[in-house]
Amino acid sequence: MAEQVAIFDLDGTLIRLPSSERRFVAQLWVRRLINWRRAALFASFPLAWLPRFGRDVARKNKAYLSGLDVALVQSLGRAFAAELLAEVPRTMRGELEQHQRAGRATLLLTGSPDFIAEPLGALLGFSEVIATRPAQRGGRYTWMPPLVHPMGKTKLALARDFCQRRGTTLAAASAYGDSRLDIPLLAQCARPVAVDPDSHLRHAAAARGWRILELPA
Repeated sequence: MAEQVAIFDLDGTLIRLPSSERRFVAQLWVRRLINWRRAALFASFPLAWLPRFGRDVARKNKAYLSGLDVALVQSLGRAFAAELLAEVPRTMRGELEQHQRAGRATLLLTGSPDFIAEPLGALLGFSEVIATRPAQRGGRYTWMPPLVHPMGKTKLALARDFCQRRGTTLAAASAYGDSRLDIPLLAQCARPVAVDPDSHLRHAAAARGWRILELPA
């Protein structure tokens, strides 16, 4: 089956680590938008949600946003995405542009927050972006777990849904990822690519004969 879609992760794949979210939080701190209350909620989140999320509880923690105006954060996210654009390695731009020139639908599928991923995806010309959607109410973020969080099996399900809406399947997809959390998705795609992979993904990629893409230092 001819390739029809290409799916890209963001952190560690299209841009280098540390993650875009961690760097954005640092900007919020510098702007003094993370006050004592948000810091306290962030610290208490694991205690409240550990029974439900277990080892993944830290990735679910968006309580640093609690009470912040959604429009303000989105504005800051757009400016931050413009900064990130210059950091996308030429190698990865080439991979993306190759799929775009071939007329394939491209999906940015990431656990990064939507206020970062969506503007960056638009700048890069992605067909669609699916990212973490933090909980909000009345135009402000809350401390609750995200409404959508692409990770592991959830990421795989979202990728399948994207393919279905495009009239195809993962058997006609390329996918790019960098960590063990991407293995469930990569394993279902016709053309999996491990980008600067962590040790777990590197081992899996080598064992299964997947392409390993090392980015220039």
